Amino acid sequence: MTLGMRLGAIVLSAVALSACGLVYGANFGYPDAAPVPDSAQVVASDTSWDDDDEPLRSRQQVVDLGSGSEAELLAFYRNAYPPSEGWKDGAVEQGVDADHKLCLVNMENSDYVEVVEVYEYGGTRVPASPSRRLVLVSRLAGWGEEACSFVFGWVSTDMFQSS
Repeated sequence: MTLGMRLGAIVLSAVALSACGLVYGANFGYPDAAPVPDSAQVVASDTSWDDDDEPLRSRQQVVDLGSGSEAELLAFYRNAYPPSEGWKDGAVEQGVDADHKLCLVNMENSDYVEVVEVYEYGGTRVPASPSRRLVLVSRLAGWGEEACSFVFGWVSTDMFQSS
């Protein structure tokens, strides 16, 4: 094989792999970690991802409410992710998943849907406590408002609630 043929094979391989990247996998990065109120503190964090048919990127935080309440935390997130920036309430089925406290969905980006969720925390990454919540900020391709609770399958098992 000549040098020209080798270079051609390398270029062809690089082009083929680049094309696969456009079809398979995420063409977006991780979302920013969720902000937390001054009264709260992040006590653990992690990321998760998937590059199957409908790619996702997610950041998880265990947030200790400190001197704040759950109602204040939920109000904080509603304020941090306002309707004026495309955020709206997603489906949280009370009674079906009582640990799911909030789901906000933003479909403004053509590449992905972004979701902010709050759950009670009962994992083992850090000790569970009534004052701890699991906060997920995720980007998912190929989903709409039904993206609430979907990311849970990719969260590290020691981060999610036990009930």
